[in-house]
Amino acid sequence: MALIDYQSLFEKEKGASDYIAITKWFSIIFIENWIKTNLSEKNKMRWIILFIDEIYNHKCKIFILGESKMEDLFIWDDIGDSEETFMLERCLSRLMEIMSD
Repeated sequence: MALIDYQSLFEKEKGASDYIAITKWFSIIFIENWIKTNLSEKNKMRWIILFIDEIYNHKCKIFILGESKMEDLFIWDDIGDSEETFMLERCLSRLMEIMSD
């Protein structure tokens, strides 16, 4: 099990290898202090999507600790092209699946 702060995961540049290492070492991951993420923050959104993809691929369980409901984790503003919209929708779908019973 791991308890990881949102800022340490997504406020500093990380690569796929960082997220793969986390998901190989821990099968249950708690993320605390989740900050509502503005979808216009492209780099941060890509890191979140990459991390969720790795959690999904390695069949880890994730628990997001915070005051927001699932549908309020992101601030939905103009996110740009349809590919980014698709990636985010897939990410949210995976989150819902990972966090379900």
